[in-house]
Amino acid sequence: MTQWYYVTPEKTQQAFSEEQIPSLVANGTIQSGTLIWNWNGSMPNWMPAGEVKPEWFQNAGALSPQATVTHVTVQPPPQFPPTEQQDPMALASLVCGIMAIALVFAGCMFPCLGIFGLAVAVPAVITGHIALGNIKRGKAPAGGRGQAVAGLIMGYCTLALIVVGAVLAALGVGIAALAGSGIPYQQ
Repeated sequence: MTQWYYVTPEKTQQAFSEEQIPSLVANGTIQSGTLIWNWNGSMPNWMPAGEVKPEWFQNAGALSPQATVTHVTVQPPPQFPPTEQQDPMALASLVCGIMAIALVFAGCMFPCLGIFGLAVAVPAVITGHIALGNIKRGKAPAGGRGQAVAGLIMGYCTLALIVVGAVLAALGVGIAALAGSGIPYQQ
């Protein structure tokens, strides 16, 4: 017995057996455009039922009563096909933000790497704002909004860390210069 899965209009996965197919087709639960998948290894992705099993729909009017469908609880099939496109600028912002944070923290161990965090944080902020603007104006799919926001947050956090580090470094150099000059430090 082959275990099949179909996608409901609410985008959930439902399991059904081959014995349930006639009644699911008859009551309209599974239609030719419904995405289906099975575990037998011949289907790498979700596909429309009418393309996979056109014979299910040849005698759809003369079939048996409703089937009982159980919710999928084990061995989930591959992910659903993407419902929205992702904005490439949003993805660029996210990647640059991750790289910027990583380079700034690597700069704590190897100071020469810290400056590269700045070089990557600025593009993270710029591409994040471009992506959010494109999404707001409807020029880009809304699917990348979270990526753009994450890239902006990491970019701005990196810039803040660099500014704080520069201020602390300047204070350290100033204090060291005073200590080495022989002028007494007054509190």
